[in-house]
Amino acid sequence: MRTVYLLAALLISCAAPDPAKPGSELDMLLPPDAREVNRSLVGEWKQISFVVERNFPEFAFTEQGLSRWVRAGWAQCRSKADEWSTYVDEARGTPQRIHQKTVHMARGNELVLLGGMYFSASPGATAAGSRVPDTTTQRGLIIWSTGSPDEIRKLLAPFDAHCP
Repeated sequence: MRTVYLLAALLISCAAPDPAKPGSELDMLLPPDAREVNRSLVGEWKQISFVVERNFPEFAFTEQGLSRWVRAGWAQCRSKADEWSTYVDEARGTPQRIHQKTVHMARGNELVLLGGMYFSASPGATAAGSRVPDTTTQRGLIIWSTGSPDEIRKLLAPFDAHCP
């Protein structure tokens, strides 16, 4: 009997669509000029990373792409992470100024985080008060997961994000 349950679970998980596969719903968010596209699974999170060229403060994701998702039933959550923030990261030895922005989208039991980050290593970019990246290369990230409404709220809590 245990074998039947295991086989049923495998069939169900194999039949479920993979949101990170090419041609999936997540691809609607992928900018047309994205390069170095990498699809991976990190724990239970599906992840697509990519690189685009953008002048700061442009975001990797277009308003047109986000609007299509809202029309498809996704709610754009609001949080402090919606605006660009910056800090100096010294964890890897050489100081880097990181500019980042995160947008959260929710639909039912699904949560998607959209991130854009600039990494600047020049001395001028890491100096106190520096507010503009020294590069136009932005690393983009799409992270998708599912969970109960309570699990989704817990994932959004550190960002103080609220979904309509």
